[in-house]
Amino acid sequence: MSDGTSPISISMNGVQKEELTDAQKEAVGNGLVFRFEASAGDEKIHELGGTVTVSVKYEPKEGEDVSALKAYYVDDEGELHLVGGYYDGSGHFVFDTDHFSYYVVKGAQENGGGDDGDMTVYVAVAAVAIILLAVLGFVYMRRH
Repeated sequence: MSDGTSPISISMNGVQKEELTDAQKEAVGNGLVFRFEASAGDEKIHELGGTVTVSVKYEPKEGEDVSALKAYYVDDEGELHLVGGYYDGSGHFVFDTDHFSYYVVKGAQENGGGDDGDMTVYVAVAAVAIILLAVLGFVYMRRH
């Protein structure tokens, strides 16, 4: 992370929803939002040049299914990118990352986003089905 000549500082802070853009607020919903930052001297570091394991204190809500919890990277446009992770049973949510930024821990089915890949799969299946129906309709019309 550093050339060795500058001291490195790393911080993790909870994020107030007011600090987020409207798109980010909508994406994170009621999830726990936090920001990791690192710097070498005055220079901000985003890419870590490797992977780190992050453990954040997480208190499950009454009746919450902790097996559905996931960590997501929240980009500037409010898009959620699945990072994964797990609740360790001792009051912490643990995940790996290769860069520092905004993250949210929330259930995959909560409003304001979900698993990055789920919607892509549904759209792809729908597109294939529509194309298949169009081809079948075309073949049927040509034969009759």
